[in-house]
Amino acid sequence: MSRSLKELLALSPPKIHYYIKPEILAYGGSLFIYGLPGTWKSWLVIDLAFCLTQGYTWLQYPTSQAKILIIQSEQVETIYKERIEFYVKARPELDINKVDKFIQFESDQNYRLDNISGLFKLESELKIYKPDVVIIDCLYRSVDADNGQSTDLFLGRLTRFQRELGIAFVIVHHPHQIQKDREGTTIDLGFDDMSGRTNYSRWADSILKVSYIDESAHILNLQFQKIKNDRGATNKHLKVMVDTNKLVFNLI
Repeated sequence: MSRSLKELLALSPPKIHYYIKPEILAYGGSLFIYGLPGTWKSWLVIDLAFCLTQGYTWLQYPTSQAKILIIQSEQVETIYKERIEFYVKARPELDINKVDKFIQFESDQNYRLDNISGLFKLESELKIYKPDVVIIDCLYRSVDADNGQSTDLFLGRLTRFQRELGIAFVIVHHPHQIQKDREGTTIDLGFDDMSGRTNYSRWADSILKVSYIDESAHILNLQFQKIKNDRGATNKHLKVMVDTNKLVFNLI
């Protein structure tokens, strides 16, 4: 039903709830984190997940406490368990009993999200566990990102989960192969540097690119290439040094 100008201005819509502030990841929103292999993306989303379970600041961005489901298809469960164990042991102050109620893990290297059976499995998990935020690590293992039919099915179903269940999605992804001009300078494609069809960059609310400044010193450049709902208050560029012993991302 259409509205007049006065009717539209008189609306009192509910306040938008953000899990990552300001305006980075909203209720029912989406965030892509992408970069070359070895740029600590999976560790970044593990850190994000645990920050969200406690409502702690992630990097420099405030968060709201949320229930998390991590779907990781990149590693076998025993190796992924070692990652989580290493992260938890590096934080003796972490109250496992409290955090346990807010995080769930699904590790399956054959978990496809571009077919009906895989999406039905996901929908069942969402309705049983009722997470606020789902982290998918990583896209290339779950979806044929270059296939239009796979992409449409995947994004269409996630959009329905956002609309009907209010779930926000964080998706780990990779870039295209580096492109250079005739002089050998790397061509900056912006958020279209994400591999696969452009549907992903158009669908995403926020896109964070992770790249190395100094690989030997574990210094990263984090750049938000897109924040759809940004009102100018978000710091879009961060430099981070990774403490590899404690798995802490220190701003520099």
